[in-house]
Amino acid sequence: MNKILKRILMLTVIGITFISLTACQNTQLASEEASAATGGSEAAQASADEAQASADAAMVRANEAFYQTLTARRIAERAIEKANQNQAALRALNDKIDRMFETISRK
Repeated sequence: MNKILKRILMLTVIGITFISLTACQNTQLASEEASAATGGSEAAQASADEAQASADAAMVRANEAFYQTLTARRIAERAIEKANQNQAALRALNDKIDRMFETISRK
Protein backbone atom coordinates (compact mmCIF):
# COMPACT_ATOMS: atom_id res chain seq x y z
CA MET A 1 0.00 0.00 0.00
CA ASN A 2 2.91 2.27 0.72
CA LYS A 3 4.22 1.78 -2.80
CA ILE A 4 0.86 2.65 -4.33
CA LEU A 5 0.58 5.84 -2.27
CA LYS A 6 4.15 6.79 -3.18
CA ARG A 7 3.43 6.26 -6.87
CA ILE A 8 0.17 8.24 -6.72
CA LEU A 9 1.95 11.01 -4.83
CA MET A 10 4.82 10.96 -7.32
CA LEU A 11 2.43 11.06 -10.32
CA THR A 12 0.52 13.91 -8.70
CA VAL A 13 3.72 15.90 -8.13
CA ILE A 14 4.86 15.27 -11.72
CA GLY A 15 1.40 16.18 -13.07
CA ILE A 16 1.28 19.41 -11.05
CA THR A 17 4.82 20.29 -12.17
CA PHE A 18 3.93 19.63 -15.81
CA ILE A 19 0.75 21.70 -15.58
CA SER A 20 2.55 24.59 -13.88
CA LEU A 21 5.31 24.58 -16.50
CA THR A 22 2.84 24.62 -19.38
CA ALA A 23 0.87 27.38 -17.65
CA CYS A 24 4.05 29.46 -17.34
CA GLN A 25 4.86 28.86 -20.98
CA ASN A 26 1.31 29.80 -22.02
CA THR A 27 1.63 32.99 -19.96
CA GLN A 28 4.89 33.84 -21.69
CA LEU A 29 3.39 33.14 -25.10
CA ALA A 30 0.39 35.30 -24.26
CA SER A 31 2.73 38.05 -23.10
CA GLU A 32 4.71 37.83 -26.34
CA GLU A 33 1.50 37.90 -28.39
CA ALA A 34 0.29 40.91 -26.45
CA SER A 35 3.55 42.76 -27.03
CA ALA A 36 3.43 41.85 -30.72
CA ALA A 37 -0.14 43.11 -30.90
CA THR A 38 0.91 46.29 -29.14
CA GLY A 39 3.73 46.75 -31.63
CA GLY A 40 1.22 46.22 -34.42
CA SER A 41 -1.15 48.70 -32.87
CA GLU A 42 1.71 51.20 -32.48
CA ALA A 43 2.44 50.81 -36.18
CA ALA A 44 -1.25 51.23 -36.93
CA GLN A 45 -1.34 54.30 -34.69
CA ALA A 46 1.69 55.76 -36.47
CA SER A 47 0.03 55.07 -39.81
CA ALA A 48 -3.18 56.69 -38.59
CA ASP A 49 -1.21 59.71 -37.35
CA GLU A 50 0.48 60.06 -40.74
CA ALA A 51 -2.89 59.79 -42.50
CA GLN A 52 -4.34 62.44 -40.18
CA ALA A 53 -1.39 64.76 -40.83
CA SER A 54 -1.83 64.25 -44.57
CA ALA A 55 -5.55 64.96 -44.30
CA ASP A 56 -4.85 68.09 -42.27
CA ALA A 57 -2.37 69.32 -44.88
CA ALA A 58 -4.90 68.66 -47.64
CA MET A 59 -7.55 70.58 -45.68
CA VAL A 60 -5.18 73.53 -45.30
CA ARG A 61 -4.45 73.51 -49.04
CA ALA A 62 -8.17 73.29 -49.81
CA ASN A 63 -8.90 76.25 -47.53
CA GLU A 64 -6.14 78.29 -49.18
CA ALA A 65 -7.51 77.43 -52.62
CA PHE A 66 -11.01 78.40 -51.47
CA TYR A 67 -9.85 81.79 -50.24
CA GLN A 68 -7.85 82.37 -53.42
CA THR A 69 -10.99 81.55 -55.40
CA LEU A 70 -12.98 84.05 -53.34
CA THR A 71 -10.33 86.70 -53.96
CA ALA A 72 -10.34 85.98 -57.70
CA ARG A 73 -14.14 86.19 -57.71
CA ARG A 74 -14.08 89.57 -55.95
CA ILE A 75 -11.51 90.86 -58.47
CA ALA A 76 -13.65 89.61 -61.37
CA GLU A 77 -16.76 91.25 -59.91
CA ARG A 78 -14.87 94.55 -59.55
CA ALA A 79 -13.67 94.27 -63.13
CA ILE A 80 -17.24 93.70 -64.32
CA GLU A 81 -18.43 96.72 -62.32
CA LYS A 82 -15.65 98.86 -63.79
CA ALA A 83 -16.48 97.64 -67.30
CA ASN A 84 -20.16 98.52 -66.75
CA GLN A 85 -19.18 101.96 -65.45
CA ASN A 86 -16.92 102.49 -68.47
CA GLN A 87 -19.70 101.45 -70.85
CA ALA A 88 -22.12 103.84 -69.14
CA ALA A 89 -19.56 106.65 -69.35
CA LEU A 90 -18.94 105.91 -73.05
CA ARG A 91 -22.67 105.95 -73.78
CA ALA A 92 -23.01 109.26 -71.97
CA LEU A 93 -20.05 110.65 -73.90
CA ASN A 94 -21.47 109.38 -77.23
CA ASP A 95 -24.82 110.95 -76.40
CA LYS A 96 -23.09 114.23 -75.59
CA ILE A 97 -21.11 114.12 -78.84
CA ASP A 98 -24.27 113.32 -80.82
CA ARG A 99 -26.06 116.28 -79.23
CA MET A 100 -23.08 118.52 -80.04
CA PHE A 101 -23.14 117.46 -83.72
CA GLU A 102 -26.88 117.97 -83.88
CA THR A 103 -26.45 121.42 -82.41
CA ILE A 104 -23.63 122.24 -84.86
CA SER A 105 -25.50 120.85 -87.84
CA ARG A 106 -28.61 122.97 -87.02
CA LYS A 107 -26.58 126.16 -87.10
